[in-house]
Amino acid sequence: MFDQALRVNPNLVEAMVGRAETLNDELWINLHADHDRLVRELDEVSNRAVAAEPNDPDTWRARGGALLWQWRWPAAIEATIKASSLNPTSPLPFVMRAWIMVHTGRPAEALLWLDRASALDQNATGLIVLMRCRAYQALGRYDDAIATCEKSAVGEEYWIPHAYLVAAYAQKGETAKLKPKR
Repeated sequence: MFDQALRVNPNLVEAMVGRAETLNDELWINLHADHDRLVRELDEVSNRAVAAEPNDPDTWRARGGALLWQWRWPAAIEATIKASSLNPTSPLPFVMRAWIMVHTGRPAEALLWLDRASALDQNATGLIVLMRCRAYQALGRYDDAIATCEKSAVGEEYWIPHAYLVAAYAQKGETAKLKPKR
């Protein structure tokens, strides 16, 4: 759908952002995808979006996602800062920053950014809770990790929250809890 929109109007920023989000989702979900091609496409479309609409926070969020996949951490942080400055009420740039902090070995900092995100999202969306689970695991705070991973995994079909929960139980040696309940 986004590709069709871009064929009709190559400068349609909403379609560029939607395409970037779709590429990002495919990178997360499709383990058999051509990773390098998708990252190149994500980089290209997010660059075009920022160039076309540099004052749109969604273009900067898309750009941040592209930079994450390239492990260009400082540039990704800058993109999240720009997105936050353009839309200070959105929790998403803070969650992205927390993700960067966890993956660059700074999980305590991640918790601070997640607190900022939670203050903006009183419902503490699944992404915030999942990232908090990851930060607690990285800090070795396995009881906190289990509590947040359990909250993240409830009703979730996506495999990642369940994998983090299993890892937290295993770290505590609570392998009996890993067996399916009947």
